[in-house]
Amino acid sequence: MLKTRLKYLGFLTGCAVAVAAVIIATRGATAQSPPVTLPAYPIGAARVEFTDAQLTSNRFAVRAFVPTGSLNLNCLTTLAESNFAIPGISVFCAPRSFNGQNGILISAFFPQPVPGELTDFVLVVTVYQEGARQYGTPVFFSGD
Repeated sequence: MLKTRLKYLGFLTGCAVAVAAVIIATRGATAQSPPVTLPAYPIGAARVEFTDAQLTSNRFAVRAFVPTGSLNLNCLTTLAESNFAIPGISVFCAPRSFNGQNGILISAFFPQPVPGELTDFVLVVTVYQEGARQYGTPVFFSGD
């Protein structure tokens, strides 16, 4: 009876070792496996470029209205590139109606003014607004 129990215990120990080996082997294989590629679904984002025409008079901010045909509150904007890229730029977006069109107000605030001698100023953002039908030409936003 003791001999049978020892055989059974040996069998269970062997199974446990085999299971542990399989787990370790598959973890190692997973780390070496090529990454899984998932399809990218278009979300309707666009790149929008701002110039001196959208700078405020004190040159501390870009204030631009971009017609989208939507007043949805859900919008996102991120900095893409600029020839005046400095730490501390903050960007915001919010729905607005302006000059009879629906769209978004994009504001970029600089920690110091854009130099006046930088006459070819450019700031590019990536923007998304839920329900946007287009991203039209940005215009200086003079409202609130």
